[in-house]
Amino acid sequence: PFPGLPRVDRDEKPRATVDHAIGVQVPGFKWIQGMTADTSGRKFYSLVPRSADVLHKVNNDWRLANATKILTEVGLENGGRLITARSLFEIRNNTSHHLLLELHPNPRHAPSMPGGDNLDNMVPWRLTPSVGELEPRASFQVPLLLLESALQLQGSHLGCVWIR
Repeated sequence: PFPGLPRVDRDEKPRATVDHAIGVQVPGFKWIQGMTADTSGRKFYSLVPRSADVLHKVNNDWRLANATKILTEVGLENGGRLITARSLFEIRNNTSHHLLLELHPNPRHAPSMPGGDNLDNMVPWRLTPSVGELEPRASFQVPLLLLESALQLQGSHLGCVWIR
């Protein structure tokens, strides 16, 4: 052998590379195969509806096609890899007071936020599955299930968010 170069045995088998990938399924959409965790960064994956009617609607409207994606981010944490998958839509409260949110897939839905015009009646109040409170400086990911439910309805909308 040459000086300074490592000795290589011919009988040594080459190492196989390992791909770190997962599959994810969001309810109402087909499986997303091969979400890779080998490289850090962000990547968008398209959500393909399982329903033929919804698939036709999404394929015929580029806005719906662009909105039905999932954002993944791969990072390192505690010596391992961390994959985060989230909705494209986020609500951030950059104010110094609490915000009330109500989400519904149907734009004809009348919001049922408590208190009316009197802000004093807003606290305390009972949370329903579609209503929530957003703390100051906090953020909220709009659920993909809201988008999926809205796509099942007629029209080219992705649901509604009321903020108070």
